[in-house]
Amino acid sequence: MKATHYFHKIKIDRRASKYSAWFNGDPMSRYPSLVCLIDCERIDALGRSFPCSDKEKQILQNGAWSAKQWGAYGS
Repeated sequence: MKATHYFHKIKIDRRASKYSAWFNGDPMSRYPSLVCLIDCERIDALGRSFPCSDKEKQILQNGAWSAKQWGAYGS
């Protein structure tokens, strides 16, 4: 499955790290339950990248976050 949308500088409440996530479908659309999280990464204050935990993936999939940068591939 290919990613169609990306989000960077994601902020999750009560977490100091920022995140990047790639989705198949637009999680900001009218039907976010049809969207699939493809991949994500956690970025700490020093700029180091780490894999997301299962809990973080669940938060990103369910939409309790905000992002400062986003876009779609091929548009």
